[in-house]
Amino acid sequence: MSGVLPRVRAALDDPAAMQAELAELLCETLEAFITVVTSGPQVDSRRLIFARSEVEETPGLDRLHENGMRQIFNPCLALFARIYGKSDADPEMTMRTMALIGQVVIFCNNHKRPILKAVGLEGENVLLMKQIVREQTLAICRAVVPE
Repeated sequence: MSGVLPRVRAALDDPAAMQAELAELLCETLEAFITVVTSGPQVDSRRLIFARSEVEETPGLDRLHENGMRQIFNPCLALFARIYGKSDADPEMTMRTMALIGQVVIFCNNHKRPILKAVGLEGENVLLMKQIVREQTLAICRAVVPE
């Protein structure tokens, strides 16, 4: 995640940053999140912990939630709001960002459901997930009509 975050901050600090650049950084941020939840040791446990941090009020998970907000949600919210030409305090932008990130979070589970067991989250399926999330994110960004 840390590789894309400085570029996100620089683009957000640049008033001349173009919508296409912001959309690309949004995709890269989501792709970095996909990498976090689909790779490394004990990946199934990590996915489950990510999912639990969103739904449980457990002191040990508070730090993970705060870290996710800082490294994933807030940068995506800021980029998305900028693309839409709205404030990141706008409730609509918060909801849209939640839906956008939900494309990745849906895979943060333990694969006990038959549909997910059939898909698997490794190798080519991870590349396919990144491609699909990118395509959907870019389609959403292209649909924005500045007011």
